[in-house]
Amino acid sequence: MTAADDGLAELDRQFAGSAADSHALLQHPPSPAAGDEQAFLPCFGSLEEWVADVFAATYARRSTPTFRWCAQWWRHPEAIARLEALWRSWEALRTDPLLGIASWHASHLDQQLPILTGPAGPFADCDPTRHFDPEQPYLPVQPAPAGWWPPTPTPAPAPAPAPDDVPGQPAADGWGGPDG
Repeated sequence: MTAADDGLAELDRQFAGSAADSHALLQHPPSPAAGDEQAFLPCFGSLEEWVADVFAATYARRSTPTFRWCAQWWRHPEAIARLEALWRSWEALRTDPLLGIASWHASHLDQQLPILTGPAGPFADCDPTRHFDPEQPYLPVQPAPAGWWPPTPTPAPAPAPAPDDVPGQPAADGWGGPDG
């Protein structure tokens, strides 16, 4: 495993969870373990900073029917998820002096960019100067009819402790376990 793989794995551990959890961790990252001289330190302090300073500045294109962008990209949950994945992988791979950024382009950016900015992507109805909020979610959800799903098994309730199993109290046999 390379240092870049270790860094990406560490970012995955740090930023697992919802987008809100991830953004909270970005603002207050966990402290590195004591004695860890190789602690990972991101180059950029936030997703917004990375998008402005790296992504938007480096990968600028004219808006066309096949390339869409929204200046209010942060209003699009899918865009946040994809851009955050790009940022985190960029942070991890930038430290590899030989193939890091080349690998990032081939394995990450080239895979995400056509989806992120494509005609069916999160910015499909936006243009660089106008954000579009749909009146309803793109993927409406209706609840399934009653009885559609098999019943979810409910766990049996834990048995109540027997009177002689109360912690801190001696058992009926006079031995209360490690505490008594």
